[in-house]
Amino acid sequence: MYFTKDESISKKLSKKHFTNFLKMFFKDCTILSYEMLPDGAENTCFLVNTTERSLLVRISTIKSTHKMVDRARFTLDEEMRFMEFLHKQGIPIPSVYRQQENSQPYLEYQEQDQCVFVTVTDFIIGSHVNYTMEVVELVAEVQARMHRLAKNYQHYLSILNEEHSAMSIRIKKEHLDSDGYQNQPSGPLYRRLLDVYLENVEHLKEYFIRNEKLLIHCDMKADNILVLDGRLSAVIDFGDIRVSVIAEDLGVFIWDLCDHLNRDQIDFSPYIKMYFQAYSRYSKELSRLEKEMAIRYAIDRYLNINIYYLMENQPFPERMKYQVDKAERQFEIIQCLLKILQEEF
Repeated sequence: MYFTKDESISKKLSKKHFTNFLKMFFKDCTILSYEMLPDGAENTCFLVNTTERSLLVRISTIKSTHKMVDRARFTLDEEMRFMEFLHKQGIPIPSVYRQQENSQPYLEYQEQDQCVFVTVTDFIIGSHVNYTMEVVELVAEVQARMHRLAKNYQHYLSILNEEHSAMSIRIKKEHLDSDGYQNQPSGPLYRRLLDVYLENVEHLKEYFIRNEKLLIHCDMKADNILVLDGRLSAVIDFGDIRVSVIAEDLGVFIWDLCDHLNRDQIDFSPYIKMYFQAYSRYSKELSRLEKEMAIRYAIDRYLNINIYYLMENQPFPERMKYQVDKAERQFEIIQCLLKILQEEF
């Protein structure tokens, strides 16, 4: 959430760099090969094969002068600690390695004007999921287990997020003023999105204030779920962890689920229903209100992203065309989710 991907730094890394990194984490470590992995919007990841094991080395950067650098450091430490806790409790999560000398779960160094953070975990074999009913049930089970465990986990993110959702920080005062946008070709679309946002966000704000909060993954999506031989082999990328309500964690998954199924022209309504049923089997029965708020959180994520980029991309015609097409398709998903709310809740 705080980091940016700096390819100028990651492209300079050599076998010597990785050898020096891993010496901090392991007594003896001989590198056989390494390769940059294609995924990662905020970080650069490398698969590093050693004589002992295969490792995932993640490189994260943030400007040294950034006002959130201390917060990023603190959150990264909490991310690794939470992963260790869940791993010890049997959740399928990669092992986290700590430096030998000071037990820190990351290595930090300065490069140009950037603070560079290096984390080392096991590399888990698996494929990113395609959503089927079976996969949705596997995800619901592991989420229910994670939430039960998180209730007994003492996190150090003691300053609770005042924002009702992780994405709400994107929406600024100027985004809520559609008057300056009405002359744009996509003005009516922007207005429709904004109208739904203003109504939906009031429900979420009230719910967020009144309900129990715990540490959640907050990015449970296909890119962060690995399967192997019909089982869920790993949940990865805890970089977006935050203290929030369970409904937000469920909503993030519903957001990604609906988007994937919609692109494949599959009706996502039965999948949502089955997801709630499966989650309730492995946890306490979800109330009608909890289900409603999970769907509203999914709607909220669609709205935040589209409102933000429709405004920000105005000076760039090519980006704008892509964003308008995306917003129109996703507004259809929003309408379907609103229909589910109307019929079920």
